[in-house]
Amino acid sequence: MRTLLLYLSLFFLSIATVHAQSMKKMVQKTEFENRLAKEAQTVESIESDFTQVKYLDVFDEKVTSKGKFYYQKSKEPETKNQGIEEQE
Repeated sequence: MRTLLLYLSLFFLSIATVHAQSMKKMVQKTEFENRLAKEAQTVESIESDFTQVKYLDVFDEKVTSKGKFYYQKSKEPETKNQGIEEQE
């Protein structure tokens, strides 16, 4: 039993170590922001479930809200001459 607990502890500790090693400090913030802005322009729509947990002093318990998030890029405004027939 002790051996099993030792192996399980080592296993979970190794997972935590690997996960911690995969996190890196962001050193090229400007490059990241530029890439993020470029990628964001290609997004047409997003749909996702979410859970929001609030901890408020006035309540003894946490307040949890769940729902669905929707985003759809708005269409670009029409230019002056679009859809207008010119008369001569």
